Amino acid sequence: MAERLENPAFERNLVFFDEAHFHVDGVPNRQNFRTWAPENPNFVVEEPLHSARVTALIGIGYYGIVGPFFFDGNVNGQRYLEMLENHVLPALREWPNFGDIVLVQDGAPPHWALIVREFLNRHFNMRWIGRSSPFIHWPPRSPDLTPMDYFIWGHLKDRLYMGQRFPSLEVLMERVQEEAEQIPLDMVRRALDNFWHRLLICEERAGLSVETTD
Repeated sequence: MAERLENPAFERNLVFFDEAHFHVDGVPNRQNFRTWAPENPNFVVEEPLHSARVTALIGIGYYGIVGPFFFDGNVNGQRYLEMLENHVLPALREWPNFGDIVLVQDGAPPHWALIVREFLNRHFNMRWIGRSSPFIHWPPRSPDLTPMDYFIWGHLKDRLYMGQRFPSLEVLMERVQEEAEQIPLDMVRRALDNFWHRLLICEERAGLSVETTD
């Protein structure tokens, strides 16, 4: 992958896709918070046991953001295929480099379903990367190497969950849409450039996580 990215044209054709959950009662990851005190502060955060949520599929490429598109129910192979057919493919057809686009996804079970792989082989023949790809076989999960994980999800949730709770799923989806549309193109392209540097670090560390400090 790193060798291919030495060709700027290849980098511009990559479009990464992934999905994530957004909760109406979402709060920032409390692992980022620490409380220091001489006595137990008895700090308590109340959260509902089953917060209503929506699952959004988003793509990121040289020409910007694709989506978000929202799933109706849990994600499985059939629903992911319908999302690709009804939303992702039509959106990508609007891009000037559609004929050269290389779709990149992780190895989540819905992405690996046979009907999904058949669809990708038909519409992105030898131009998709993921689990069992005929082009470039990609690890089932690589959050330290995927712009969706090291940039998009953190950026969106930081913007959305600043002490705010949403009255409904409809309002939450509108806010996700708004925040995704406001991501500047230059920020998107910097995140994609970081992908190449992360590949080189991964190679230097013989496959160890890019995020580790060891």
